[in-house]
Amino acid sequence: MPTNQILYTDCYEIIPDLPAKREEVAALIPKLGVSEKKHRMDGLRLIVGDKLVEDIAYTSLFMVGAGAIGCELLKNYAMIGVGVGKVDKEKNRNAAGKIIITDPDVIETSNLNRQFLFREKHLRKPKSQIAAAAAIQMNPEIKGHLTARLDKVHEG
Repeated sequence: MPTNQILYTDCYEIIPDLPAKREEVAALIPKLGVSEKKHRMDGLRLIVGDKLVEDIAYTSLFMVGAGAIGCELLKNYAMIGVGVGKVDKEKNRNAAGKIIITDPDVIETSNLNRQFLFREKHLRKPKSQIAAAAAIQMNPEIKGHLTARLDKVHEG
């Protein structure tokens, strides 16, 4: 008999309290210390603040697998700018952000219906390399910060 479970999680504590009226929000934005930078991340920056967006950019991440879940995660990471931070001595950022993804598997026909980063032209090519190329297309800032490897994590 299967176990029925429900998991609920939220992160309301990172979202500042904003007033309901648009005019009041516009007046509050400068007080929150959020600056518009004419950048794709301005919407996220408004919600979570400059510091968290910067911390996300300087994240170093190691991913195992570019399958169904890995494709979804990599897409999300690319869209929110994980690992795109560059070395900046003025901000005391001595290391750039990065994502390393490894998957020794190749794309098969059965992968195409559940791994949306892959197309028919990608058959028999390494999953990690194709997924990395698709993420770079979604967010060009990630180029140079994303490494695709074919290593096995363990023998098994």
